[in-house]
Amino acid sequence: INAEYGTCSPMSSYSAGANAVSSREVVGVVGGAPPAGRAIVQSGYWLKASPEEWRVRRGPGTMELKRAIKLAEDPATADTALCFLNKAIEASMMDGRFQATMPQALFVRSRLHRSGSFERRPDMGSAFSDLTAALSIEPNYAAAWLDRAGLNFEAEKPLEALADVDMAIKVFVAPSSRWPLAKQNVKLCALHANRGTILDHLDRPEEALGEYLQAIAVNPRDTTGPGPAGNCHFKAAQILMARNQPGTEGWDQAMVLLASAVQLNPKFPEALAACGNGLLRQDDLAQAIRMYKQCLQFCQNNELRSTIELNLETARRRYHN
Repeated sequence: INAEYGTCSPMSSYSAGANAVSSREVVGVVGGAPPAGRAIVQSGYWLKASPEEWRVRRGPGTMELKRAIKLAEDPATADTALCFLNKAIEASMMDGRFQATMPQALFVRSRLHRSGSFERRPDMGSAFSDLTAALSIEPNYAAAWLDRAGLNFEAEKPLEALADVDMAIKVFVAPSSRWPLAKQNVKLCALHANRGTILDHLDRPEEALGEYLQAIAVNPRDTTGPGPAGNCHFKAAQILMARNQPGTEGWDQAMVLLASAVQLNPKFPEALAACGNGLLRQDDLAQAIRMYKQCLQFCQNNELRSTIELNLETARRRYHN
């Protein structure tokens, strides 16, 4: 480890008998009675200075957390970041209060567990435990709810993922906590977009459509994901096209959404292909050909590319006839 950051070893924090507080230990403390001599105060790190602003008082783990967040941005120093995160968590525990450093440090550590590093494999179990611990301390942490929803979705637990993203939206819209980081690292449009993805997976298209449209209403530029820019427009259009025929109001709405997706992201091959297919079904052959050609410029998926090439030939043949 670079001397600038000390000589501690991040890997030793995870060995048997290490001094760092693990997420499972934190969950145990939160769920039961506080250890003797420790007065647990939820979010005690923050002091309200006035109704207009927050004043931050320095407390245990503050500098370690700041340093860890900076180090976590570089995969080469991710393990060093883990070392400082463990120090921040341990310092907060030793002080006897669950301070704002604790849930934030657990949140950042969960992301490092999830991504892994050059020396560590991704550890989804530890990432889930850290998020659960952070939420036990600070239930109004919207980003932690969303990250845990992602882990549940990846583990093929869509109902649990839906419950978590519902909680994320609930605390984001009407947080009951005075903790100022409740909305950090997350946007409302992303919450609705993720909820739409989960509902789409659960084969609940009506509800998914509503979530995609809400995400678009909050952020018309559709840049927050999941997926590339324009993805909510594309997903909503796909649902509408599956339920409507050319010439209907629903179909026209779908084509408007696809046109917006292509305008927002001219290199979005799936949206370009869907737009071309819609134009082909409308017999707008010249525009369909243009969309298919544009799609082939950016498409890296061989299966989609083969389909578009066939559709392009069909459009050209019908156009010349």
